[in-house]
Amino acid sequence: MSPLSPYRSFALLCLGSLVLWWHTLVATLALAVRNNAYTHILLIIPVSVALIVSEWRSRKPQPEPNFRAGLALLVPAILIGVIGVIGGGWWGAG
Repeated sequence: MSPLSPYRSFALLCLGSLVLWWHTLVATLALAVRNNAYTHILLIIPVSVALIVSEWRSRKPQPEPNFRAGLALLVPAILIGVIGVIGGGWWGAG
């Protein structure tokens, strides 16, 4: 079995999210059409399509894994999580 092309993978992911979030998308679009305060929501689709198309055409080099950079991000994230769980927050929630 051959791997899926990037175009086919993208199409399958879009189709899957449309199926999964159909009701929510329709309700959000209906709100944007009915209420003038939410018409900015209608800009999301054309702007997203324009960004996807513009980035799709620019072939950038593939990123490669970097253990040091990943570790430099992972260790502080773990420390912040541990401090948050142990300390319970320092903003006076309690």
